[in-house]
Amino acid sequence: MTACYQRPDQQMAQTIYCDESGFTGNDLSNVDQPHFVYAAVAITPEEADEIKDRVIREYRVNGSELKGKNLVKYAKGRRAVSEILHKVPRPRIFLDTEL
Repeated sequence: MTACYQRPDQQMAQTIYCDESGFTGNDLSNVDQPHFVYAAVAITPEEADEIKDRVIREYRVNGSELKGKNLVKYAKGRRAVSEILHKVPRPRIFLDTEL
């Protein structure tokens, strides 16, 4: 899901990129869903493309989409995730809620 907004103190519009992980359906007490995470980041499309393209190139990720479940399987993928988290503009807020 994406939405575009522009803060009054910025000259360039940013896009809000949202994604979820761990959703097993509407049964929130499902034992197969110990965690449900929803995250978002607001950056320009150009910044997002630059980060994505660099990670795909430098870490030799297959495909054109970065999928967390695939990245965390291998050491180089985990290094790529770490780089992404360090390159995304701050502020960042992480929430992890156990159900």
